[in-house]
Amino acid sequence: MELRPLLLAAIACSGSKTKIEDAKPIVHPADAAVVRPDAPPPGGKGDASVRIEWHDVPLAARAPGPCGPEVAPTTTWGIPDVVVSIDVPRAGPAPARSPRVVLDRCFHPAVQLATTSLTIASNALQPAKLALARDGGAAIPVELPIAGHEVAVTLDPGRYTLTSGAAKAWVVAAPTPFAAVTDATGVAVMRDVPSGTYAVTAWSPGSGRSAKGEVTVVAGQLAEVTLQLQP
Repeated sequence: MELRPLLLAAIACSGSKTKIEDAKPIVHPADAAVVRPDAPPPGGKGDASVRIEWHDVPLAARAPGPCGPEVAPTTTWGIPDVVVSIDVPRAGPAPARSPRVVLDRCFHPAVQLATTSLTIASNALQPAKLALARDGGAAIPVELPIAGHEVAVTLDPGRYTLTSGAAKAWVVAAPTPFAAVTDATGVAVMRDVPSGTYAVTAWSPGSGRSAKGEVTVVAGQLAEVTLQLQP
């Protein structure tokens, strides 16, 4: 009796089948997604550095006054004490800012950002009378006690001028979280700005000049832009 045909028939009828779940698809290199490690992630947040310059500041603006010059440029024409803001739509509320301005002979610091309140303190030996005026509005009288005392003032959004004799300070109540005052080098840095392209505005209280521009923020990177103050 021939055994080979019977053996082949038994194998064919044994029910042994290849398991589909054990099979692995073959992926060709051309079909694989190309991943660039240097590509910026979609969305996300980055930082923005805005430098404010004013070339050839007039001597009159740089002249020393009772509380310093109106404008104190660096040797490279960077302008300190400029309020810079980035217009990010739907940015959410600004973080709580309740700055403290101190008066002795002058106000320190001279430019501040706030949200809804301002604290005015005194280092002077005598009581002082101040005037706090919002742009386009009437001045609000403020009585400042002697050294060691302070007064809290509620603010609405806008720009304010604080005066006491020759001393002057400016306070901007800004509803945006992306606002800053330029440092001694004329640079303002804002952190965690959503990726995108936005309008940038700047205002120099001491000179009354302003600047406008645009910045493009990329996630995980520092965007840098320089603006020139204009009349």
